[in-house]
Amino acid sequence: MLAGLARITVPGPYTLVWGFAFATFVMQLVIALACERGEDSLANILLAMAMYFTYCQLWIPVVARAFYDDFIARKPLTWAKTERFEVSAEAAADGRRRR
Repeated sequence: MLAGLARITVPGPYTLVWGFAFATFVMQLVIALACERGEDSLANILLAMAMYFTYCQLWIPVVARAFYDDFIARKPLTWAKTERFEVSAEAAADGRRRR
């Protein structure tokens, strides 16, 4: 049981597995933040930890809906193609300099 929010009665090391999954998620974000200059602040690391309980959990209904549409309702798949446009050499060079 974790903070009284969830209880799994199936035998197994599920709390340990969840702990490793959470730690892996946070470490991935911390490593990504460390790769960007000035982004590895304590505030950003704490936000990354909070993100697991907010942003990541929002994917559950998205995946459930996609599962339903694909496997149960058998809706035809459509692909939204990204519209491409030509960029001048000066604009591309300017974009590289800003990074």
